[in-house]
Amino acid sequence: MVVSALLHWLISQSLFIVGIDAYSPNMQRQQVNDILTCGYSPVAIVSSIAVGSFMFFCVVGLSFRLFESGMPVVGSCSFTISAACHPAFDPNREGNEEIDQGMECENEDEDIAVLPVQWGSVPVVGSVGHCSFTSGDVEEPNWERKYL
Repeated sequence: MVVSALLHWLISQSLFIVGIDAYSPNMQRQQVNDILTCGYSPVAIVSSIAVGSFMFFCVVGLSFRLFESGMPVVGSCSFTISAACHPAFDPNREGNEEIDQGMECENEDEDIAVLPVQWGSVPVVGSVGHCSFTSGDVEEPNWERKYL
């Protein structure tokens, strides 16, 4: 935030309006000779470029770091987002499309919307696992297993 404020201040100092009021030798105002122009500061321009380049390379450098979370970044994949929001889904069970997944909950007496949740692999029997938000127990996903 400080670097961003510094960059904005440097840019504001790079270009500026210069107004010169003209007077005669006997201090009479001569508006015909007034000058209104744009001034610039090479030091501020070079400094702005240096600070802007520093910010850009910091962002590029930080983008090469790994995201330190067990939860993969799925972007805008609606299938993955939907799967993460249905904890009772079992990808190994036949006929899943006929079950109202959105209304199911681990415990019928509890409302999952008001409980603390965590993300991870929920226990299912079969070769395909399921990762979801749930108020129940979860495990860390195994990178050798397929998930839905």
